Amino acid sequence: MNHNFTIEIEKLVLSSIIFNPILMDGISHILKAEDFFIKAHRDIFEIMLELHHDEMPIDEDFILKSSKKTIDESVLLNILSSKPITKVNKYVDVLKEESIRRQIQSLSIELKRESENENITNFEIFELLKDRQNEIISNVQNRIDKTSILDIEEDEPKFYLKDWLPIPQGTITMISAPGGTGKTWLIVQLALKFILENSDKKAFLWLSEDLSSIVKHRMKSICENIIFEELDERFKNIDITNTAPYPFLQKDKGVFKMSYKFDELKIELKEYDLIVLDPLLAFYGADENDNSNARLFMQPFMNWAKDTKKSIIFLHHSSKSSVNDNSSKSRGAGAFVDASRVCYELNKIYEKDNKTLDFDSLHLRDIKLSKDNYGAIKYLKKFNVIRHITPKESSKSFVEIVFDSII
Repeated sequence: MNHNFTIEIEKLVLSSIIFNPILMDGISHILKAEDFFIKAHRDIFEIMLELHHDEMPIDEDFILKSSKKTIDESVLLNILSSKPITKVNKYVDVLKEESIRRQIQSLSIELKRESENENITNFEIFELLKDRQNEIISNVQNRIDKTSILDIEEDEPKFYLKDWLPIPQGTITMISAPGGTGKTWLIVQLALKFILENSDKKAFLWLSEDLSSIVKHRMKSICENIIFEELDERFKNIDITNTAPYPFLQKDKGVFKMSYKFDELKIELKEYDLIVLDPLLAFYGADENDNSNARLFMQPFMNWAKDTKKSIIFLHHSSKSSVNDNSSKSRGAGAFVDASRVCYELNKIYEKDNKTLDFDSLHLRDIKLSKDNYGAIKYLKKFNVIRHITPKESSKSFVEIVFDSII
């Protein structure tokens, strides 16, 4: 857009505010001082925002007397000479669009300059791009999309695997268990059942604690001994990887933030409907007990799942618990659980003393529904269910036995 035209629009918007200060109620949530092209206009709008915040009059005298910066009176008089309008929203939108475009152009120039700098790494350039991109996006997202509740189309949470282990769509599920309890066995069977019920869907399993060859062995064993299906072409939509996990939350200049690698992950896994990440902490990268960082990590996954209707499952280590223990045993910050809409806890089956393993039930697991924001209980029917996880005849070979618990 022609700069002269932009300047005229800026004068018109500022003039309209002075003659009708109530316009600031809507404009103050959209425009920032940095959105103005002319510095003198930025200074005037900045003091307008301060006056509005302090519920003071927005007029020529207050602008001149209240500003800590020197206001060019000739510029202010030029603004006052512009004809004000009442319906200023379209002009505000134009200023915002032009501001964002200038930021993008500035970023383009900065990236070109940095890419020619041999002393800066590609990683640093990626981080710069992500930081500046986030700044620009945050400048765009200034409006709250408001809709009357009467205009909303009613819907209820949707689930996969309602008859086995309900997994909600469009959000995060957490499955936690102590080490050696059989999380991988559970999730492999879950993926197989998911594809059997949804042949048009795709599942991605990032099970970083097990080689893909071992995962396939377990998958074949489950097919032959538990679900009684051939591991054939029907399951071609299950993908796994041996790629080592990397933390998405990284420290940069003393502050934790999500790495550009998370954006890469979203692109890489765009086609998948069910995504499993194991274990959660391998993808995290900060103190597991820090609630603020845990929330910073979980929020982008929540947004991703919601925006794309994906089901994301985190497998998480927990401390040992008994079947009758009603407290959550998930390790680390509570924000991990808070961000998950449904949480399951996996435990071995014990004798009545809750200390001795039941040798006749080594192939079974007690699964506790420990958090339920989406109504999984409607399908699960009860908060503790028993599921067949490993082949019965060879369960003693497959399952890690903690010997001091059975002496």
